[in-house]
Amino acid sequence: MTTELTRQGPVSQGILTYSQATDTRSADHANMTKLYTQGKWVSLPYTGAQLAADQASSSLRLSAP
Repeated sequence: MTTELTRQGPVSQGILTYSQATDTRSADHANMTKLYTQGKWVSLPYTGAQLAADQASSSLRLSAP
């Protein structure tokens, strides 16, 4: 994962070089490995606005008792 602090705000990217699934029959078995070999990292939401706009994300607030 990398994060660059720009004048427009943080820009964050990351990649799982080992992919998202260990099952060789899964469509996600080598997905991230292929992206890594192509030099294509995945943009990651970083700011509150980016997280709110990301349809795939959810929030969980934890607090101590």
